Amino acid sequence: MSQSDYIVQPSARTTIDALQAILQSGGVERIDAAVAYITNGGALAFVNRAEAALGEAWAKVPKRWITSFDYWRTEPVALGFLKSLPNSSIRIHDAECCLQHDCTPQVPFHPKAFLIRTSQRDFALTGSGNMSKS
Repeated sequence: MSQSDYIVQPSARTTIDALQAILQSGGVERIDAAVAYITNGGALAFVNRAEAALGEAWAKVPKRWITSFDYWRTEPVALGFLKSLPNSSIRIHDAECCLQHDCTPQVPFHPKAFLIRTSQRDFALTGSGNMSKS
C-alpha cells in the first residue's frame, strides 16, 4: 500500500517539518539525501531537527549525502559538518570535472530527494527544496 502527502506553498508546513515528522515515526534505519546543493544553514537545520526527533538513535543511523559543486552553491563548511557526523558519508557528483571547469557542470546535478528507511516503511520526499536554510 502506498500513501501520498504533499506540501503546498505558501504554507505554515515546510519540508523540514515533513522530514521531522517522518523521523519521529520511529524505527529509522537509514537516511539518504540527494540534493543539488547544501548550505551550512540547511545542514544545521536538518541535523538539529533529526537529533531532536531521533535522540540517541541519531548517532547509529547511517546517513548518506550526495550533492554537487555546480555553480559554487554547495558550501564546503556544510560538507565538513555533515562528514563529521557519526555514520555519515558524502559523495560529490562529477566533482573532478566540475572543479576543472570553474564549477560549471557538463551535466547539471539537480535532484531534491530525501529517502528515509524505517523498520515499517520507506519514505521518499521530493520537491523543489535543496538542503538550504530557505
